[in-house]
Amino acid sequence: MMTEKILIYDKGEIKIGGGIAGAGEIIKRDAGKLLINGDSSYYKGALSQDCGTTTVSAIGKMFTGTNTIKTGTLEIHGDGISYSVILEKDGVLERYTTEYSK
Repeated sequence: MMTEKILIYDKGEIKIGGGIAGAGEIIKRDAGKLLINGDSSYYKGALSQDCGTTTVSAIGKMFTGTNTIKTGTLEIHGDGISYSVILEKDGVLERYTTEYSK
């Protein structure tokens, strides 16, 4: 369970195989990729992405906190993923699903 802030400064690729839980904050600040493959519906914190790509591919809710994509791309892969996201001026949302809710 995560309760603190996680800052990601990695130009490579970071993979999280399980889901994320807790109420901390994820701040992604570099051009790399963050791959999340588990159900993160128990994560109540916020995701803030300044650049790069975050890819979520798990059935269920994608984070229940505030998700803000300032610059870069949020990719949603899979059916049955529900999410809420704020796209700022240069934020991009790509949905690779056959059904989704926003």
